Amino acid sequence: MSTSMSLPINFLPFLLILFFNSSLAIPLSYNVLSFGARPDGQTDSVKSFLAAWAKACGSAEAATIYVPPGSGVSINGGVLDGQGAGLWACKKSDNSNCSSGATTLRFSNSDNVVINGLASVDGQMFHIVINGCNDVKVQGVKVSAAGDSPNTDGIHVQASSGVTILDSKIGTGDDCVSVGPGATNLWIENVACGPGHGISIGSLGKEQQEAGVQNVTVTSVTFTGTQN
Repeated sequence: MSTSMSLPINFLPFLLILFFNSSLAIPLSYNVLSFGARPDGQTDSVKSFLAAWAKACGSAEAATIYVPPGSGVSINGGVLDGQGAGLWACKKSDNSNCSSGATTLRFSNSDNVVINGLASVDGQMFHIVINGCNDVKVQGVKVSAAGDSPNTDGIHVQASSGVTILDSKIGTGDDCVSVGPGATNLWIENVACGPGHGISIGSLGKEQQEAGVQNVTVTSVTFTGTQN
């Protein structure tokens, strides 16, 4: 997966961020502290994050960037290229040996996350996943993939509270925004959606004790060439 990133990052305590380069095997873990990041709330740790990112992105095996427990991270600008066209073609050919593909960017069990001005193109699978997080702001994001690309959701939110998605443009072969179990207090505003499936809640009900979805607001959103 290729990347072009500009990441002014102030690293504060109590945060976990995950980046998956491949969905196969148990991922390697690159701890940003090992690359010189300092959880003091003052140090700009951008070079440390970029070094860890380069290692994870260049790995031939599944890889994770790990930020020890902390209280905030910001990603400002940059382009993530998932290079998904080859996998899409494989899936369309009904080849049973296709890889399962990779999520481009995933945040898990993280608080106080800001994603601003990021572009994600041609994801193999989901472009951005927010899972088990609190107080996440996504603004000015551009997500794009071919209108017939399979399972390339733009932003997927589940088991998270206080997620805001603003001023963004999302067009893929699947949902612009998909909302999974346990998502609460989700605000989506001024988003241009299309092509794709639109904004979807679900799938839900796969588990008997599954958490529900509550308090989802969608306002000032335009849909162009979408299914819903």
